[in-house]
Amino acid sequence: MAANDFVNRTEWGSGTVAEDAHYSVLATYRRDRKSTETLLKEALAREVVLRQQRDRLLQQREKLLAGREDAASRVGNLTSRQRQIMELILLGHRNKRIASEVSLSQRTVESHRAAIMKKMGARCLPELTQLVLAASLV
Repeated sequence: MAANDFVNRTEWGSGTVAEDAHYSVLATYRRDRKSTETLLKEALAREVVLRQQRDRLLQQREKLLAGREDAASRVGNLTSRQRQIMELILLGHRNKRIASEVSLSQRTVESHRAAIMKKMGARCLPELTQLVLAASLV
C-alpha cells in the first residue's frame, strides 16, 4: 500500500487525515488572513493620522517662520536710538532711568517708546518681548 493510499484511507474526525489537515490549514489561513487584514487596516489608519499630524506641524512651522521673518523686519525698521531704548525697556528700566542713561529728556524717551510700540505692532510690553524674541531666533 502506498503512503498516499494510507493517508487517504485513514479515518480521523470528519474525513481522512489528509482532508482534516487540509481543512485545518485552510482554517488557519483564513484566520491568519483576517488577522492580517485587520492589522493592515489598523496600520493604514495610524498612517493616515500620522500624515495629518505631520501636515499640521508643517503648517505651524511655516506660520512660525513667517512670523519670525515679520518680527525681524519690524526690528529692522527701528532706528538705532529706538533699538537702544527698546533694549533698556526690555531690561525693565523705567522711562526716567532710561532718560538719564542715554542723556535724553523723559518726554523724549516716552515718545521713542510710543514709536517703538507702534512700529513693532505691540500693544503691551509682553507682546513686544515676544516679537523681539521671535526676531532674535531668525
